[in-house]
Formats: sequence, structure tokens, C-alpha cells
Amino acid sequence: MRIVFGLLACLFTPLTLASDEIRFGSTLLLSVGESEAIVKPLVCRYANQLQLKVEEQEAHIEAIRVYYKDGSSKNLKVNRTLGKDQRSGWIKLERRKCINKIRIEGYAKRKVAEVKVYGRRD
Repeated sequence: MRIVFGLLACLFTPLTLASDEIRFGSTLLLSVGESEAIVKPLVCRYANQLQLKVEEQEAHIEAIRVYYKDGSSKNLKVNRTLGKDQRSGWIKLERRKCINKIRIEGYAKRKVAEVKVYGRRD
């Protein structure tokens, strides 16, 4: 019986590959002027690429600032407008490091836009 449950668990458990997508979290961008939104994952996550997805409303993303566990940070210029339910391309980071905070600079075209941040390891 244990073997049957073990096999079933293996069938329904997704495989973890090196390039799997990680969700860092989500935040809200306001429409009044430019705003900064912070994404803080619950635990430090390793990634060397980031991707943004805008939901509900169109938003303009100016830049992303990535903060690492070792105290360093990296500012990435994006300067792109993303439509409703649209994803950006993968934004490459210098190398795979432990990310503990991401700050998104930009604004929503109308009211409020939710921005989800994904990561990937190669």
C-alpha cells in the first residue's frame, strides 16, 4: 500500500528543474505620479533573471532595484509600458544571488495596477 501511495505522490508532484519559475510576490502601483512599490519574499530566493506581469490595469515600469542578502543592490532600467495581463521579457541579472527585496518604480495608467514579480535560475 505504501508503494502505491509513493507512486501516486511522484506522479502528482511537479519536477523541480534548474530553470523553474519562482514567484517572488506582488505589489501595487498607484496612478498618482510615480510611485515605488516593494516586493519582499518571505525567504531569500536565488535567481539570475526577473520577469514582471501586470494585472488588471496598464502600467508603466521605469526601473527595478534588486536588493541582495549580501547588502549589495542593482538598479535595472526597464522603461516599458505593459498592458493588462501582459508579461515583460526576462530581465537578466549579473549572476545568481540571493534576492531579499525588489523595488519597482513606475505608475499605473488608471487607478491601481498589480505587478507580480517572477524569477528564474539558469
